[in-house]
Parts: sequence; structure tokens; C-alpha cells
Amino acid sequence: MPVQDSIIKAVDTIGKFKTDSVALLDSLAKADSIAKTDSNRIIAAVKHTSGMEGTAFHSFPSNEPWVFVVLIVLFLLFTVGILKSGSEKLRSLQSGFKHNDLWGTSNVSTVNYIQSQILLITFSIGVFSLFVYELFYRSPELFDLKTYLLLTGATTGFYLIKYISFQLIGTVFFDSKTVIKFQKIYFNILSLLAIVLFPVLFLYTYQPQSWRYSLEIIATLFLVSYYILLVIKVFQIFYTKVLAVFYIFLYLCTLEIIPLVALFRVYELII
Repeated sequence: MPVQDSIIKAVDTIGKFKTDSVALLDSLAKADSIAKTDSNRIIAAVKHTSGMEGTAFHSFPSNEPWVFVVLIVLFLLFTVGILKSGSEKLRSLQSGFKHNDLWGTSNVSTVNYIQSQILLITFSIGVFSLFVYELFYRSPELFDLKTYLLLTGATTGFYLIKYISFQLIGTVFFDSKTVIKFQKIYFNILSLLAIVLFPVLFLYTYQPQSWRYSLEIIATLFLVSYYILLVIKVFQIFYTKVLAVFYIFLYLCTLEIIPLVALFRVYELII
């Protein structure tokens, strides 16, 4: 039979233990869960306040400041190029559609005229590259300067290769004077196309979407007129006998059609 005093001592000993230790652990767990709940609420609140998800600001040419800067630079290139050429460019434009006048040729080889040619060709490359970028651009992709510079580089390489091809292929079938004469005509017609396309490009950039179809038709008409004028000048310069028709056809395939298809393939890869 147990001793009564030992039972009392055991009860006193048990009474000395901290009876709320388990409750304390439970309270810590509750505090931790409350903290997690509060943090989750804060995150949810942040997401809610920032949440315009799905309605992001779309990038368009008219919204990009660098596009306006590029247009200003192109306009300055055009203005300085025309001023440096003096009346020579105006004379070329006036005589452009005369049958007996090989438009674009010039007896003037001054430094100013050469600088004018370089400026206008640079202006043409910039206009064509920006117009192609806007034509093939699809929102919501970023309309960025880097892509435009890549397109400009591809266009520059295209015309550089074409210039070298003039020298290699042209001198094989024709004399050097004829080739040089055609080069001048070609790049003058190219500059003329860029000049008439520039206001179309400006409207295409900043006018409403409803204008796009009409402006694309106008640009297509300018492009068709460019190639018609180019073919006319090719025949005026190179057609001397029946065999020359074969040479002209070879020129159109090797220096116009095939390189143009390759250029647009490069455009697709870049854009």
C-alpha cells in the first residue's frame, strides 16, 4: 500500500511543471500562421493595386520618340542633299521624262555633287527601311530602334552589292561609260522614289489606322512607276541591237528580281 506522504510529494512535483508550455508552442504556431496570412494579404493587395495585366501599353511607330527623330534626320539629309547639288538635281527632275535626254546623267563631278549623291542615297535607304518596318510590323511586338538599324544595314548591304554587281556584270556586256551612265540614272531614280515616298511615310506613321490602306495603294503606285521608268531607261541606254534584249533580261533577273526577293527574305528574318 503506497505511503500517503509520497503521493502528496508527487502531486507537488507535478504541480511545479510549466503546464502552459504546450499552449505556448501552440500560440507560436498561431502567431506564425497569422504572420503568413498577413504577408499573403499584403502580396495580394500589391498585385491588386498594380494589376493592369492584359492591358499593357502597345508600341506603335507614332508612340516611339526615336521615330520622330529619325524622320527629322531624314528630312535634313534630303534638304542638305538638294542644296548641295544646286540646280543640277532640279535639271534632272525637269528632263526626267524626255525621251532623248538620258535623265540622271551629269557632266558635273564636283565635290558638292558627289556629297549630294551620298546624302540622297543615305536618305533613300533610311526611308525605304523605315517604311518596310512599319509595313510589316505587327502589334504588340516592340517597335524598337535596334530592329530599324538592322533593316537599314540590310538595305545598305543590298545596294552596295548591287553597285558592285553593276561593275562586274555591266562591263562584261557593255562599255564602262555606258555602265557609269546607267549607275547615275539608277540612283537618281532611286532618290526620286524616296523623295515622293517620304510624305507618304510621314502620314503612314502619324495618321489613323483607317488611312493605311489608301497610303499603301499610293506607295504601290509610286513603286510601279519607279520600275516602269527604270525599265524604260534600261532600254534607252542598253538597247542597241536584238541581242541586247537578252542582256537586258539577264540584268533584270540578276540585279533586280532575285536580289529583291533575297532582300525581303532578310527583312522577314529581322522583323
